[in-house]
Amino acid sequence: EYKRHLLEGTAQAFCTDVPSVQFGMSLREALAECKDHVNRFALDNYEAEIAFAAAGFVCSEKTVLAIGSERGWTAVERDVFRNENYVLASMGSRVLRIETAVVSALAVAKSSMGIWK
Repeated sequence: EYKRHLLEGTAQAFCTDVPSVQFGMSLREALAECKDHVNRFALDNYEAEIAFAAAGFVCSEKTVLAIGSERGWTAVERDVFRNENYVLASMGSRVLRIETAVVSALAVAKSSMGIWK
C-alpha cells in the first residue's frame, strides 16, 4: 500500500528519487540507522523542549524527524531519544493526526532549511 503512495507522490513532485521506507524494527534499531544525521528531532506533545518551528536547523540533508503515534512517546522512548541527542520538539498544543503531523513538520523543516525559496 505504501509503495503506491510513494510512487504517486514522486510523480506529482516531478521527481525521480523515490524515498526508501524501512519498517519492522525497534526504536533503538531505527535510531542506529540515523547516527550520522546532523539534525535530530522527535516531535513530542508532553515534554518538548522547544517549538519545532524555532529549532534553528543546520541546512543539511542529514535531518531525522521522529514522529510517533497520536498517543505520544512513552517515558522510556523519550529517554532513548535524549540519550541519542535528539531534541524533543513541539508542533503546538494541539495533538495532530499522524498524517497531518508528518506533512506539517516536513513543511516547517524544509522552510527552515531554506529549501523552499
